[in-house]
Amino acid sequence: MKKLLFIFALLQLSIGFAQRPNGSGRGGNAMQTSGKQERPKFESAKIAGFIVHSPKKVIKKLKLNKKDTIAKALTSYLDAYNKKITNIKIKNKDLLEGLDIVVNQNMETAMKSRNRELMQSTMGMVQEKLNPIRDEIKLHDDALNVFFEALLTEEQYNKWSDYQKSERQKLMPKRRATNDARNRPDNLNSGQRRRG
Repeated sequence: MKKLLFIFALLQLSIGFAQRPNGSGRGGNAMQTSGKQERPKFESAKIAGFIVHSPKKVIKKLKLNKKDTIAKALTSYLDAYNKKITNIKIKNKDLLEGLDIVVNQNMETAMKSRNRELMQSTMGMVQEKLNPIRDEIKLHDDALNVFFEALLTEEQYNKWSDYQKSERQKLMPKRRATNDARNRPDNLNSGQRRRG
């Protein structure tokens, strides 16, 4: 009878220290929510890099006077640039919408079945389809930058470059924050190693 009681107590103790499925066991994160995180939707227009710049916003960022000849030249060039970018987007509208549908379906299927091959082939297809569009956008971006570099002072051009980088960063998809040990900083991993 004592052995049976001892085994029962040992079993209860081991269950108490076992890690729970939602990660709130020993060494887990008790603050983690039990709900499933939703994967952000794939948007091919953002991945391709379509940016339409507001002339008013750019003039404000560069601290130019609206009535200045530089501001007027900048506005007219930005309007022409925006028109070209919009035309590229319209020309490739069907491709972009089709990619959105196919990629979102494939990624959902791949995530459910944990099929890394499907994910990789889908992302390869996306690169193959979007690279010509990106190249065309890059040509217009480069022309815009050359024009701005000739038109603006060095300080203003640096502000423009910073603004352009921040606009591109807004298009990049956000990485999911997971509780995976590979994504944690090294200082958090070092204290939680198994001792054996």
